[in-house]
Amino acid sequence: MDMEFSRAGPSDLATIAAFDEQAGDPGRRTWLEDSLRRREVHLLSVDGAACAYGVLEDFFGHAFVSLLYVAPARRRQGLGAGLLAHLCGVAATPKVFSSTNLSNAPMHALFARQGWTVSGLLTHLDDGDPEVVYVRVPR
Repeated sequence: MDMEFSRAGPSDLATIAAFDEQAGDPGRRTWLEDSLRRREVHLLSVDGAACAYGVLEDFFGHAFVSLLYVAPARRRQGLGAGLLAHLCGVAATPKVFSSTNLSNAPMHALFARQGWTVSGLLTHLDDGDPEVVYVRVPR
């Protein structure tokens, strides 16, 4: 499996929308367009086909992975781990933060496998499903 990472721009919106079924949601689309314009989106292609992306933003002066998305047909193949490691490798700060809903067991498992630490809990973002904040501190 040949993984290739690239920084995505506005012209990559259709490529992302082809594998992210949520990209058609107006809120997600607007946010994604803004992230693409700011060049915060990193695209992962496998064997020449785009199938995952991550968004790396600023969070109080630290890098923050605000989204990690792998096409459903490509999940459980190590792509999320590869993409998360890539984002940490290109982050502008040594400490990198991210978060996921308490209900998102696969993402919690990925953070645990990659040595991330729970940093806190945010409530009232999604009713009944708190957001768990993680941090990756370099060794």
